[in-house]
Amino acid sequence: MKIYFCQLLAFLIVISGCINEDQPVAFPEGEVEGLKPIYGNLAELKDIRIEAPRQLERPGKIYRKGGFLYINELAKGVHIIDNTDPSSPEPVAFISIPGNVDIAAKGDVFYFDNYNDLVAVRITSGNQVEVLKRIEDVLPAGNNFPPGNDVYFECVDARKGVVTGWEATILVSPKCYR
Repeated sequence: MKIYFCQLLAFLIVISGCINEDQPVAFPEGEVEGLKPIYGNLAELKDIRIEAPRQLERPGKIYRKGGFLYINELAKGVHIIDNTDPSSPEPVAFISIPGNVDIAAKGDVFYFDNYNDLVAVRITSGNQVEVLKRIEDVLPAGNNFPPGNDVYFECVDARKGVVTGWEATILVSPKCYR
């Protein structure tokens, strides 16, 4: 009897931790403001390439290697800046890496996240990108929920592609909430 009571008590404790008090009791019927996912084609999103320099818009992490700065542009790629003269940094190129938010390096190899994949890249002389290795689906999908809380959203459908962002819209009878 004690074993059953302890199991029931443990079960109730676990379940109570899963209840989200902010979750609506019932989802609304009809129109409501919310967010819908923007989908991208996975094959196109795996294309890593060098492009002309561009303006910083939403910079993230910065990595310094030699006389260069590698500045993450959130979810878009990495800026390469020649910083040998810190008083006059010079944009060199932009590496387009869709879904990128993190940078690491060891020796002459850079490691970037590319949505769910981890990619090892070498930047060769002449600013060319050589993809050395790609490990697919090793990272958790970080864009399957919209940013923020207390928002209705269109549930993600993986058959439509990879979620690349979220767009404000009017939803009809949404079934997802965060």
